[in-house]
Parts: sequence; structure tokens; C-alpha cells
Amino acid sequence: MFSSVAGILVLIIVLAVAVMVVAGFAEGRGRHLARLAFGVRPRGSADEILAPAPRPEPDWSLVSDVASVPDRPAPGTRAGVWAADATVHAIDAVNARAAALRDSREEAAPVTGELGLAGR
Repeated sequence: MFSSVAGILVLIIVLAVAVMVVAGFAEGRGRHLARLAFGVRPRGSADEILAPAPRPEPDWSLVSDVASVPDRPAPGTRAGVWAADATVHAIDAVNARAAALRDSREEAAPVTGELGLAGR
């Protein structure tokens, strides 16, 4: 049973190790160890090998202009504003139509005491 998934598990483990190695190089520790291994940096004691990798100070000027307030509202907020605006327009349209119907019924109403049926 295990033999049927052994191939894919080996592939997944190899990919995981490759991703960890790439992440180590991206962080700076892999570069630090590679320089020690290839002799670019002089070797010292084991404390130097295990010491934190030398890194430049972070440059916060790249993100200093970023404001904490978003430029435009979130999609849920925009949808809520749109729904409220659509509701106001719908209420206005219904009120206008009701007023028009009311006015048309008042004009067609009998004025001489005759009985009339409401128009359909």
C-alpha cells in the first residue's frame, strides 16, 4: 500500500528541500554559508559559522509614503454604498410613480355626483 504513494512522497520531499534551500539563500544564511564553504570569507570558529548572517540595515524609505488609509473603500463597503444608493433611487421612483397614479385618478374622478369605477 505504501509503495503506491512512495514516488509522489519522494517528489514532494525533494521539492520541499529545494524550497527550503532557496529560502535560505534568499534570507542570506545560505549566501553566508556558501561564502564560508568556498573560501570567500575566512573561516573562523564554529561560533562564527553559526553567528547571524551579516545584513544591511533595513531601508524604510520605500514604505514611508504608504498611508494606513486605503485609497478606495473595500469591495464590501462599496457594495453597501451602492445598495443604499439604489434603495434611495428606488424609493424616489416608487414615490414619483405613486404620485403620478394618484394625480391621474384625481383628474378622472367624477365631479357631478356620478358613480365611477377606478381605472384599471
